[in-house]
Amino acid sequence: MQLIDKANRLGLKWISNMEGHSARLHFEDLSYCVEQALLIWYSGQPTPAVEIMTEINKLTVEPESMFRDSSTGRYVHIKDITFFAQVNSNAEYSITPKSGDPDDLGDLDDPDDLDDPDDLVWHLPIIYNCPFLPPCHLSLHIQREPEDLLWEPWMASLPEITTNLALSSELHVLEGAAHLAYMDTFSMDKGLKKQPLYPKVREESPHPYLIAQRVLARDAVMNLAQSADHSVVKLGDIVTSRTVITNTGSTPCMYVQYRTTLPQCARLVPGSFIINGIEVPMQTDMMNVITVILRNMPVGDLLDVSFRMEIHEPSEIEKFYMSSVLDYHFQPVDDRLLIGNQPSNVVEFIWGG
Repeated sequence: MQLIDKANRLGLKWISNMEGHSARLHFEDLSYCVEQALLIWYSGQPTPAVEIMTEINKLTVEPESMFRDSSTGRYVHIKDITFFAQVNSNAEYSITPKSGDPDDLGDLDDPDDLDDPDDLVWHLPIIYNCPFLPPCHLSLHIQREPEDLLWEPWMASLPEITTNLALSSELHVLEGAAHLAYMDTFSMDKGLKKQPLYPKVREESPHPYLIAQRVLARDAVMNLAQSADHSVVKLGDIVTSRTVITNTGSTPCMYVQYRTTLPQCARLVPGSFIINGIEVPMQTDMMNVITVILRNMPVGDLLDVSFRMEIHEPSEIEKFYMSSVLDYHFQPVDDRLLIGNQPSNVVEFIWGG
């Protein structure tokens, strides 16, 4: 079953108890949102419920689906716990069978059939988005029924990424209790679907119940360098502001919108807005913001934007700041447009009286 197959600024976090009884979920990114969190537990006997415990929260969950793994005879349980992961995004996770129900322990007359909490193996793959991540294509397929096949539909769903660039990839496979992770950099000149890694992994893991892959996409990386001809200002000064915009990425940047907010004590000098030496008629809006649609920018393209502003009234604060922002679109995979947003550096002004 296809759980997710999309292009965006996505990351994949994976925790489990393979190396201990508990594991910490922690995001290094400055801004993120958990999109999907999938708990998978694996035991010798059916485990109708488990308890998830963190330092501040506890939750009892029952599986949405359960089946017996044909290769090992053990039981695989699956539950979406996205909401719990969203509110416990920096916490130590411990997951154990729900106590108090004799059915959780198997056949009490047969010691070999008892389900030891130490026998429970769990995995928690988490998909999240963050505006600071590079764009990627992320897919995750999971088995829901005993006879589900994953390799064929997963391979068929891969996007057609063909480029002369090498793109890094991470591939995760769950088969039995084992979590297999492959990190590689692919040459994409023959496309994603013809990577030699896939037949190798398929031979090693012919019956997985989860396949997840994150492949970095071609990125539009915009560089905005903001400057001003002087930073100490007083009433009546004319300041020239300049923004040099460069596409330093690996794919064209389209539908580019530039905007900057003038300080409240300043106003745009008529006829002073220049792009690559050409005057462009421009006015600020009621919020003192300049907004202009620029041309599409191929890789390596440069635009030099400048304007003059007059300090026409005293500033109420000693220090004030100005920067510019670009909004743009680019096409990393499958002809799907992604949205980028890039601020410039900040220029500081000091009121000189």
